[in-house]
Amino acid sequence: MRNKMQSQIKTEGNIRAVTKEIQDCKGRGSVTANMARTVINGIKAVVDISYLKRMTDENVSTYVERLQERVEKGELCTKTTATYISSLNAVINHTNQHIKLDMPKLKTISADEYGLAAGKAGPLMPTMSDTSHDKFCNFLSEKYQKTGKIGYEAARHATKIQRATMTRIREASSIKLLSKEIKLGAKIEINSADGTKSGNTRFFEVTSLEDLTVLKDAQKFMIKNDLKSLITTQTRVEFLNFFNNASKAYKREFKENHLSHGERRAKAQALYKEYRDKGFSEKAALQKVSQILGHGRDDVTRRYIPKS
Repeated sequence: MRNKMQSQIKTEGNIRAVTKEIQDCKGRGSVTANMARTVINGIKAVVDISYLKRMTDENVSTYVERLQERVEKGELCTKTTATYISSLNAVINHTNQHIKLDMPKLKTISADEYGLAAGKAGPLMPTMSDTSHDKFCNFLSEKYQKTGKIGYEAARHATKIQRATMTRIREASSIKLLSKEIKLGAKIEINSADGTKSGNTRFFEVTSLEDLTVLKDAQKFMIKNDLKSLITTQTRVEFLNFFNNASKAYKREFKENHLSHGERRAKAQALYKEYRDKGFSEKAALQKVSQILGHGRDDVTRRYIPKS
């Protein structure tokens, strides 16, 4: 028999209907519905989804990573994110029980595992190894060769820029590199025009010939394709959706995740070690890396760096 539960979440009215069902099924009050509505709107803000029955584990992971980013930035505390995760699991369980009847079940999320539980500093966040980074970049290059879609080549350049500059993927793909003076030892400013979070101004340094080559190659790609940035679609959101879909295709083929945020964590660890080797104290090295990452607090950066 066909399921009659509400699945569509295109409009605010649809979402209210879904969250009312969740409230009724759980036998809870309006607070449950309100939090579930906040979570669903949060998911829609980061992934292109109109029906709960089409929600995937990758969609859930993208939303959780967004919560992690907001904690890193100091926009949310873990007491709040713990509540969000609880409501997210309510949405997941409702979807599994009443909507995805003949579809793979979604996995619930552990707030502890992701460092989002109340009062938890969280474990060391995972990075992308050099091998995994190269593997993902090669995958994107092969997709470009097979399809001719320059979005794949743009995604490859953005991934390399992430690793070279410790930027987020939205920043790496939005940086107006042609307006920057790229040279070894340069201190490059990025701001709202380059897609920085909350429009904040930050700086990164070109510290190696390898990083210089990454940035110069991206500039050449932009010139060749008449681009102002690496965004090859009409909007940044469309490009980020394209990038996420490429990451999903990579996971399907190789049975492993590409951790976009793990690219900048890998560079953060390498740069921290470089500062320590130069004689910086643990605190000073951490502060310098934190500043480049754009973190509001050093304790957030600490989750990127293994203890000495």
